[in-house]
Amino acid sequence: MEEYVVKAIIRVWSLKEIQNTTQNLKGKKKKRTVTMNIVEGENPNFMETVHVTPGSLSLYFYIAYQYILESGEIKDKKKELELFLLEAIIANRVDYVSTLVQRGVIFDWKCINRLFAETLQCKQCNTKDCKRIHAIHLRVSTKCCDGIWCTCDMEKCPCMNRKVNDMLQNVCNICQKLLHYPKGPLDTKCTECSVEPICSGSNEQTTNAYGTYHDLLAWAIFAQREDLALIFWSKCENPLLTAIMTSSILNTMAEMVNSAKDLNLNNDLLKHSRLFEKRALFLMNSLYEENDEGCMSLMNTENKVWGIRVAPVECAFDNGMIDVVGHPCSLVGFHGGAEYRAALTSPSMVFLVHYLLMLGILIAYSAFLLSNVKGITTIGDIGVYELLLYVWITADAIEEIIRNIVITVHRQTNNKQSRKMFRLYCYLTNFWNILALLLYTILISAVLVRIFNVGQRIEIRLYSLGLFIIYMRFFHSLMVLKYFGLKLIMIGKMLKELLQFSWILIVFIVCAGVMYHSNMYPNHHDMWPNNGAEIEHWRIWKILALPYWQLYGELSLDMLKGETNSNGTCTFVKSEWESNTNMERCVEYDWAIMVIAAIYMVISNLLLFNLIIALFR
Repeated sequence: MEEYVVKAIIRVWSLKEIQNTTQNLKGKKKKRTVTMNIVEGENPNFMETVHVTPGSLSLYFYIAYQYILESGEIKDKKKELELFLLEAIIANRVDYVSTLVQRGVIFDWKCINRLFAETLQCKQCNTKDCKRIHAIHLRVSTKCCDGIWCTCDMEKCPCMNRKVNDMLQNVCNICQKLLHYPKGPLDTKCTECSVEPICSGSNEQTTNAYGTYHDLLAWAIFAQREDLALIFWSKCENPLLTAIMTSSILNTMAEMVNSAKDLNLNNDLLKHSRLFEKRALFLMNSLYEENDEGCMSLMNTENKVWGIRVAPVECAFDNGMIDVVGHPCSLVGFHGGAEYRAALTSPSMVFLVHYLLMLGILIAYSAFLLSNVKGITTIGDIGVYELLLYVWITADAIEEIIRNIVITVHRQTNNKQSRKMFRLYCYLTNFWNILALLLYTILISAVLVRIFNVGQRIEIRLYSLGLFIIYMRFFHSLMVLKYFGLKLIMIGKMLKELLQFSWILIVFIVCAGVMYHSNMYPNHHDMWPNNGAEIEHWRIWKILALPYWQLYGELSLDMLKGETNSNGTCTFVKSEWESNTNMERCVEYDWAIMVIAAIYMVISNLLLFNLIIALFR
């Protein structure tokens, strides 16, 4: 289509002189079209007359750009080029924007209000069913949204004259909230004659263009302009940190989308987030191959983007970017040319020593649980294995809890920002940290039970549960291995699916158990014994036990048919089984019991088990 349009225009230009000559011969005044008026310079304000549209052809850009540069009628060429760039951004003409940016055209910050108003206007921003990104930010901060988005009639808009810095500060505040960083002081510079962007980098000599591209990138994220976001990001200062933060912002917005309302928006945001994560990893790989020490230093050097001062590795860790944190350049320590002392204090050596000690503690804990679990009367009752366990668990608790608190306070002092609650949130949402806290709680409870001699059985149960948890924590060391790490991640995801699926199993188990019990033991009143029976004698466990074990093939058909009534462990006398918790009530057989069992086994073993196997694939 473009080729035919170009030919048509050339043909029209070639006929221009013939038409003018004919009109002059007829003594008529020459008629001028809008296009010719613009080209011949009757209107010096070129971009105020002609606007870029999404359907504008590449030829239009060539004509407009050359005319702005070469026309003598246009006095302020810089302003016309800035308006040209604004129109191209609004129309989402990526080719126009890329060319203008590469030729050094800088966006005019006095037009930022118009950019946000024309591209992100949403008159239904206060409704709960709004499916635009504005609805996500409205849940983040209503006040910030009111300072950014214009919801007025564009012809009578009172918001167009608001201060640029106030709006940009709200943009940065939303970015901070989406990154889970508390709102902090921003470097604002606003005078009567100039406006400087507030989201610039940390270097005092940074030009306005760097802050310009950071804030344009924030706009492109909010407007879902992926191609324009790439252009602005490529011109940003600190592209590595900016890519990590952009990926985290998009991922957080995707999590805030109600999937039932707009699944497409969630998928688009996740796709865009992964795209920026890949760009960050590409930069890390390239820098690491060229200069590994410099790349490691860069990953741990704090810079400022969107009013947030943070190191790339710290931002990636806070937002759960595992691939970025696990990259070799994120580690600081031992290199090939390091000295012997540096090798001993390297992360790899510390990791190895820690888990070798943990393996020894597992052996000592197991030996203690097998041989010496009883109440403490004297100090001599504490054996060597038990003492080693207490020393290790104390040191581990200090490392896990106190060290994290110290680091949090130190970072708060350096950055002058309160991140304590956010770091606590990050710590408590990590599965391995929760497992560690649970282990400390259980072992402290076991020690108290052991000291006060509450009961040997309770003591053994608590120590056994603690042993199980510490064995599970040992799996964390295998995460660094390529083979075992992938399998553990897969098991974790499978467990998550299993826990969600277990609710369906529970419904069927409870349903089948109640049906079994009502037919096997009609009119059974002693469901919650009042004769001092312990929890293990409650009837609810017997109701759930039979259908649960049938899932694994323990059919118990002899019990369903009442064939176990003659073994002397049950009775039909109500007063006997109500007064004696060790005496069971005999089964009253009915043919409906076998029908229930047949239907339940078909549903559970053929349908549900095959369904969960399909989910794991």
